[in-house]
Amino acid sequence: MKHWFKDQHFRSLLKNSSYLAGSRGVAAVCSLVTLALAGRGLGVVLFGTLILITSFTKAASGIAKFQSWQLIVRYGGQGLAAGNPEQFKSSTGFAAALDILSGVVGMIAAVALLPFLARWVGIDQQYLWLAMLYCTLLPTMGAASPNGVLRTLDRFDLISWASTVNPISRAILIVIAFLAGAPLPVYVGIWFVTDLGGDLFQWFLAWRELRRQGLHAGIRPTLKPTDLPGAWRFAIQVNLASGIQTVWGPSRALLSAACSVRPAPLCSESRRTSPTPRRNPPTCSARLSTPKSSEWTRSRRSRGS
Repeated sequence: MKHWFKDQHFRSLLKNSSYLAGSRGVAAVCSLVTLALAGRGLGVVLFGTLILITSFTKAASGIAKFQSWQLIVRYGGQGLAAGNPEQFKSSTGFAAALDILSGVVGMIAAVALLPFLARWVGIDQQYLWLAMLYCTLLPTMGAASPNGVLRTLDRFDLISWASTVNPISRAILIVIAFLAGAPLPVYVGIWFVTDLGGDLFQWFLAWRELRRQGLHAGIRPTLKPTDLPGAWRFAIQVNLASGIQTVWGPSRALLSAACSVRPAPLCSESRRTSPTPRRNPPTCSARLSTPKSSEWTRSRRSRGS
């Protein structure tokens, strides 16, 4: 077993796995603190509204976005291994163009459909503007190009660092909002700012690594990857394969809300239309157990004595 640790690829695998596992552990603890304080600070109804707003945007992002990072890993990794950095630049430009296109189209569609779907998924009309504002995160939320660049350049440490900035900063801001007794718009604003900051920070790390390795020049977003054979077919296949799994997580909250919103009017209508149940007449034993009957019995006994 000792010879395994002498293998450079195995050591790299262990190192990268430890980075990702550590970052996920930190993110899990911070997310637990965030959700607990948000639930205590907002209450059940408003906390549910917060979850529905974020879940709707994540579901829209999962439907619209492409798994562009896999394009960079496949075509860009092959190019770097073959000593052809131009192929890496072309794949990065194609992935960035897919991110921009899918993010903008997804944002427009989500904002346009939200007024019609808000009542169905359980978002109250007075908080509709918050949900529409949160949907403007779609262009950055669905972008996976920075992740693909850092994976291809073997910078999993930067990916781990970037994935912990969002939950840590959100937990700190949620603690402040909880102590201050902040309303729902403040909590939604914290989610908005931390999501946007985390996405932009990962873009910054990817751009800095490209510049450090001299690969930033010549990258242009394009939807015509002429030097990447089968790129469009690969992007569509990957998106269809992983799209259902990506959408299912946030969609569960929306489906639960949609199923729980409808029964209330039906129940109230059934109460109004249902006939009043008939009351059974009191039995003889019940009549004798009344206070008047008990007093009459005692008076008869006293007279008899």
